[in-house]
Parts: sequence; C-alpha cells; structure tokens
Amino acid sequence: MFQKDVNIVVHFNEFEPNKKKQQKFEQLKKSCSEFMDKDSSLSNKVKINYYNEDFETLFPKLLPNIKKYPSFVNKKATNILEFLIKMTNLVRSN
Repeated sequence: MFQKDVNIVVHFNEFEPNKKKQQKFEQLKKSCSEFMDKDSSLSNKVKINYYNEDFETLFPKLLPNIKKYPSFVNKKATNILEFLIKMTNLVRSN
C-alpha cells in the first residue's frame, strides 16, 4: 500500500433508530480516532467516513462508489477495532 501509494476509504455506519442520543455512534468515532491517532503512517493512508443513518437509506447513496472501486461491504460490523487492526496489518505488509 505504501509502495504503490494506495489509499483506503472506510465507511462506518452506526445508527440506533429508536434512540435520540446516538451513544454507539459517538463511541465509534472516538475509538477509531484514538486508534488512528496512534499511527500517523496509517492515518495518512486511511480515511474514515462516519455515517449515522439507516442502512437502507445510506447504501444507495454509497453504491456508485462501491461499484467504482474495489469494495468490501459488511452490513453488521461486530468488532470495529479488530477490523482496524487487520487493516493496519494489511497496510504494513504491502
């Protein structure tokens, strides 16, 4: 990734439709930001976009980019930090 000057864009969506205060969304942003801040080389290559929308509404908006670029789509991310750690290892190995 570093040798080929590849950048990665990650889209995270966390939405709790029945809650006024979106604590999980705020925690997601905080955790990812803290993780990315620890590694400047990673944060220069990875951009994270955060969404707080219903998946059924958001997905059609993102579909053009999903079709245009190599993509991995997972409707239910169970462990965001695990994903970021795997991504970090991928970034460093390339």
